[in-house]
Amino acid sequence: MMNTALEHQSSGQLLCLGLNDYSLRSARSLANPQKWQGLGRNDHALWAYYHLAADKSLEVSLSLMPFSLSCSCKSPTQPCQHSLGLFYFYQQYPEAFEKAESPPWFQETEIQTFKHKALTEVEVEALWQAKEGIWQKGLEDLERWLCDIMRMGLARFKDKASLSIQQMADRLSESHAAELAKDLKQMTGILAGEQWLEPLTQRLGRLYLLSQAFKNRAALSFAAKADLYSALGDSSHKVAGKVIEDNWLVMGRNLEAQQQLKELRIWLWGEKSQQTALLIKRSYKEEKESHWSTGAFFKASLLFYPSQVPLKAELLSFDAQVDSRANRLSYPNFQGIAEAHQSYRQTLAKIPWLKAWPLYLGQTSNPNALARSESSLNCQLIDKNWLIHDGLSLKLNGKFKNFWHLRALSLHKSLWLFGEYDGKSFYPLSSYASGLVVDSKAFKALA
Repeated sequence: MMNTALEHQSSGQLLCLGLNDYSLRSARSLANPQKWQGLGRNDHALWAYYHLAADKSLEVSLSLMPFSLSCSCKSPTQPCQHSLGLFYFYQQYPEAFEKAESPPWFQETEIQTFKHKALTEVEVEALWQAKEGIWQKGLEDLERWLCDIMRMGLARFKDKASLSIQQMADRLSESHAAELAKDLKQMTGILAGEQWLEPLTQRLGRLYLLSQAFKNRAALSFAAKADLYSALGDSSHKVAGKVIEDNWLVMGRNLEAQQQLKELRIWLWGEKSQQTALLIKRSYKEEKESHWSTGAFFKASLLFYPSQVPLKAELLSFDAQVDSRANRLSYPNFQGIAEAHQSYRQTLAKIPWLKAWPLYLGQTSNPNALARSESSLNCQLIDKNWLIHDGLSLKLNGKFKNFWHLRALSLHKSLWLFGEYDGKSFYPLSSYASGLVVDSKAFKALA
């Protein structure tokens, strides 16, 4: 079982895990039998000690539930060269790992699951009503704060925004609107940029719209209320969600950091349900994240939060990682830019505070049709802006760094890209071809 699962970790996915060429070269140099001791494995994990000195060694492990690498070293780069070295060592010397009982220090990667206790919409409404009083106080303060900013003027507000934003964010946190407080703190970064006026105005407008929607909550449907309260940071309604069991393909991951808090967004696609799912994991720097490998394919049950457009989900159970290329029943429905943008506008009309929307971009719905045509998706540099183009254009997010590699890819093969769209720009997270998903960090290896 272990051999089969590991064989399907592509070189592109390894590049993604290793982050850069230097890490991979360093890891390969550690695949030396003289350096590894205490080798062991079970059906879905392996572990070993990496020898450093006479009396010093590192505890290194690899788990497939989900795919993750761990090491006791203090390297700020995760996964580190030692855990990647264990991966390469196993590929070269699989017979060296015998089935054994795991050592006391080894704890296999735990997936945060919970027992699903379904509630009715009426029961969830009762939970909401118990919180609405404290939410109302916080949102009333927010509305007054927004009106004060408009009376003051944005230019004057900018001069003393830092303290004002922090105070309002603290007030929202006290009102159990943590997600709204996090969004508010991001305004500090917006004001630090040169082009701050338009994004700041949009952010303030969205906050005001949310405060007015809360006033009008009695007229909203259950799903619309769920979207509204999710924007505040509440998740009480998840217990009224829908459970989908499927084979899930990891389409991409996006890690964002705000001060010490890290948010990892993991995008999945269901083979039978044709449903896109978003898992969100948050942690602080001292915590090590599980490295969900882009392109991994596993059987699991997900609980989708109630929503007008269900997307956010939590993991209920994880059964097994499977071969992502064997017995593929279907593939994601890729769209041209015009059709993809239309789906975004339709969703935004329902959920005005939508942050990130998944786009599957390609010239045809069949990503296995490799022939290029004039309407093929390509990457272009126009007026100092990088664009994705298929007759219409979509601006690439400035945080994306592999522009030239993406450009090179688009010159000799058709592109099918998956990524996040925020209404302004597109951030590619992966490329899809012949049943395989390759992380955007690996575009350099493919170009």
